[in-house]
Amino acid sequence: MRFAVEEINNSTTLLPNVSLGYEIFDHCSNTKNFPSVLSFISNNGSIKPKEKLNNYRPKVIALTGPYGSTPTITIAPLITMDLIPLVNYGATSSVLSNTLQYPSFVRTIPSNKDLIEMIIHIIRWFGWNWVAFLGSQDDYSSDGLKLFNEYISNTGICLAYQESLSLNANYSLTLQKIDMLNINVIVVFAVPQYANKIIKAAIANNIQDKVWIASQAWAMNQQIPREPGIGKIGTIIGITERLLSVPGFNEFVYKDRRTTDIIHNEVSDIQSTSKTCNQVCDYCTLLTPEEIINENPTFSFAIYAAIYTIAHALHKVLQCDMNECRKNIAVKPYMGSWMQAGVEQMIHNDTHRRRGDTRSHRERWRQVTLCLKYVWVTVAMASSSDKHYLTPDDTHHMCVICLGEDHARSVLEGAECADCERISEKSVTDSRADLIIKLLRCLSKISFVM
Repeated sequence: MRFAVEEINNSTTLLPNVSLGYEIFDHCSNTKNFPSVLSFISNNGSIKPKEKLNNYRPKVIALTGPYGSTPTITIAPLITMDLIPLVNYGATSSVLSNTLQYPSFVRTIPSNKDLIEMIIHIIRWFGWNWVAFLGSQDDYSSDGLKLFNEYISNTGICLAYQESLSLNANYSLTLQKIDMLNINVIVVFAVPQYANKIIKAAIANNIQDKVWIASQAWAMNQQIPREPGIGKIGTIIGITERLLSVPGFNEFVYKDRRTTDIIHNEVSDIQSTSKTCNQVCDYCTLLTPEEIINENPTFSFAIYAAIYTIAHALHKVLQCDMNECRKNIAVKPYMGSWMQAGVEQMIHNDTHRRRGDTRSHRERWRQVTLCLKYVWVTVAMASSSDKHYLTPDDTHHMCVICLGEDHARSVLEGAECADCERISEKSVTDSRADLIIKLLRCLSKISFVM
């Protein structure tokens, strides 16, 4: 977020003669963060009841965050009741798509509807019909389970076992029940701390040769693949967005760490927690640059896109041109369409489409990442039934699958279609086990440009 703000403020075209400011609060609890929320929506330290929207001027013009469905659902009513834009980068619950209940909510990631649809598509593709669904006791998992039960209707998929686990649950007993029911496909739609316990319990109880479908929340977790013995539990298929880099972010992190280290060496007794403006963040030094950069790689672009969504919306509402913005225009929350303008600009602006649009998948295709035996596979779905299996540089251990020839050409510009392995609908249907084998063998080098 700080990187995006600095990049925007240094831009001479997006918001010329306008600088974004921000205040950061650590949302460390699902229910005990109301002081910070009330501070955001206040005006001069107070909130007047029944304030006319035309006169309402809150402390902020937009909010971004928090991460997770439960924290977001907790605070969203307070933010959106007065139409303050809430641009979220980490809450996937489909409940938040209700525009009547959350009229000013926007997100830069897919909702659970997209993720559950993809999970069901994969299950049907491989012909599995006897599955288990494990989740955690929160809004994220309960929403996923509700959608899963709804969407498998008339698909031939039987949900043979389902459970919402607490952190203190008996994970071994749960897995033993699943094993006794001869269930070989397990959907784990849970946040990382629960998923980690499930996988550890599977290893400890010698659960083998299962297919584990990982939800977006933990599919790119950096620790779980390092668990000793994980190779024995079976095949893990992880669902996540296409990974998109943020140019210049790594350099920003290293530069910021060096600057902060110098300041703290000179003033070792700095204890202030109130300075959150610009790039002051005393407690950020608890993390090394490598820890920040190597965090779940799906986080960065969604946050980056959220800040740019706000900036593009401001560009439009302030009637900015290449030289300046009209500062005399008051941006008020009740201008309900101004944030949507920012989203549309993020989608249709050529520059940002080249950087990677996180929402364009809704219009033409969806992308997920599959991990087969921890060989990461990116999938693009289009309407055509033709299938092409491509592999990029084998040093990345990644296979790219494009469903639809025309879309394959547009997404993988530079790849030679002659290098694709054609697999017809019939061959996939007749021999689904062969599909995994072919994916794992597709390590020929193909250069391509995403």
